[in-house]
Amino acid sequence: MHAVLARAYRRTMGEDGIDPTLELLREEVASMKPRGRLLARWHEGLWETERALLAAWSEAFPAQAATYRSDFGSNWDEGPSTSQLEAAFGYRTPEEEDEVVHRDDRPDAARFPNRPDGVPVTGRIDRLDVGTIEGETAYNIVDYKTGSSLPKFAAEQIAGGTSLQLALYAIAAKRCGLVPADAVARFLVYWGVKEEGPKNGVSNGRKKCVEELLPTLEDDLDAIVPRLAEAIRGGVFPISPEKAETQVFSDHARVGRAAEVRAVAERLEKWPPPWHPAAEESDDDE
Repeated sequence: MHAVLARAYRRTMGEDGIDPTLELLREEVASMKPRGRLLARWHEGLWETERALLAAWSEAFPAQAATYRSDFGSNWDEGPSTSQLEAAFGYRTPEEEDEVVHRDDRPDAARFPNRPDGVPVTGRIDRLDVGTIEGETAYNIVDYKTGSSLPKFAAEQIAGGTSLQLALYAIAAKRCGLVPADAVARFLVYWGVKEEGPKNGVSNGRKKCVEELLPTLEDDLDAIVPRLAEAIRGGVFPISPEKAETQVFSDHARVGRAAEVRAVAERLEKWPPPWHPAAEESDDDE
């Protein structure tokens, strides 16, 4: 679905405020075909199923686009208009599709902190919308999701390093030159193409913008990214779920029973991990 939307939007770019029509989306879905050698008959059947699924999702997209314009595009002087699609920064990975635009001259990786020895972060932003508000350049980060529910995050999850995707995209867009250095991040949007449509990615965000909800965003990322990188390079992968009452449906249920691990970790004084907010509180207490 990401590729379908990217190709459809590229055909409408330059037409300010114009979203792909249902007919255009249908054309893109119908034109989808696998790359490489001829497929076995069963594989062709899977492709037909995929096309049918994407066609069904496409039916809901025009109404979702109207909701986006209403909820995240009102009160702008100009725009927001789609400026970048599948905007990649940093080195190219072998898994990336051939149709990524300008893949050979993409910007360097974003660094956290923003200096030559900062930790390099690479990625690809599904969609970047840019416009002006009160004479200042502003932008929205849009990330398409095909799952049945959309994630959300709060400021403390960024500071704790447990939910970083959209926050990293927002700062990387400026540091990599995808938007002007003085541009202001307006909204971080998760867009559920299956059912939910566009939603503010920040918990309890409603129509509040990034500056209101995440005033220390850049400083938080510059602090937490190096700490996480150091832990990863050192082979430190603690089971530290968000909720204390972790049972079968915890975010670590597939790799370990967090309740048992927590009990042992506390006894060995390995909980909380050093980057967790609770660790800083215990240090202050001492």
